Amino acid sequence: MRALATLPARTPLAAGLAEGSISAAELGTVVIGGLFSSTFLTLIVVPVVYSLVEGGKGWFGGLGRRPRAATDGGDPAAPDPGMASAGEAPSSAG
Repeated sequence: MRALATLPARTPLAAGLAEGSISAAELGTVVIGGLFSSTFLTLIVVPVVYSLVEGGKGWFGGLGRRPRAATDGGDPAAPDPGMASAGEAPSSAG
């Protein structure tokens, strides 16, 4: 919003109508170009790239995700039989 208000405010500076305002006109042109390009990137390019990346997740089949643990159909909250309970001492084989 601030960029949209600054663009018309810097237009007289970029026009360089006053005497000796050549360097100020160049600065105004750069400021207007930077504001326009950053606004365009923020409002148009970033949402488009985001939607393409979100839509493309199915194409890559979940690359970067950790594989899910294989379950035997039992209770997923049940403790692993190889792990000792909090009250038991670990068994020593040997």
